[in-house]
Amino acid sequence: DEALKLCDEIIANFPSSDLAPEAYYRKEKLLYGRKKYAEAERVCREAIEKFPASSYAEELHYELGWIYSSQEKYTEALDEFAALEKKSKDARLSSSALCKMGDIYFDRKDYPKAVENYDIVLDKYPDSYWADYAQYQLGNIFLVTERYNQAVIAYQSVLANFPNTSLRPKIIFQLGTAYFRKNDFERAASEFSAFLKDFPSGEMVAQAKMYLANSFYNMSRYAEALA
Repeated sequence: DEALKLCDEIIANFPSSDLAPEAYYRKEKLLYGRKKYAEAERVCREAIEKFPASSYAEELHYELGWIYSSQEKYTEALDEFAALEKKSKDARLSSSALCKMGDIYFDRKDYPKAVENYDIVLDKYPDSYWADYAQYQLGNIFLVTERYNQAVIAYQSVLANFPNTSLRPKIIFQLGTAYFRKNDFERAASEFSAFLKDFPSGEMVAQAKMYLANSFYNMSRYAEALA
């Protein structure tokens, strides 16, 4: 509340200063964080209209895309992200916008469009913060479309190309899932055993144990499955 008051004070008292665009940006972030999406959208659009050339302009367009997405205005969100990616020279914003576009298409089961956006990230921004995520999401698309060999390759590529990725637990879990679905139960068991050894706590542990038990069962290793 106090932060919002300060933002409003800056906007009201110093409307033409260099601080005003930042105040709008921070106000929008505060409102978005509280899930007040309609108010956040209003603030964001007002800031873009008043300060189209400010150093915060691209950030505001990026935030507006997220606001639209959070309100399920997916067409508007895609338009905003696409325009930003086309114009921006900021690799962080561009790669993130492409990934968000890919996520929207993924959720709508438009897999070719999702793949197209993730591929652009890997092609144009291979060293960006989002490159490992784009490769991981390609693996997930291959998994849900039952192209298990391609899913395995995609997940292995993330681990090989991004050894320090924060997505490592999810990748190993999904790799095990891909092996399991292609009936390679020995490799599935190996991946889920490695997962449980490296990540012994967390929300995916129970599911990993179930997969591991089923892998042992399908190899007729009943005592291990029962345990």
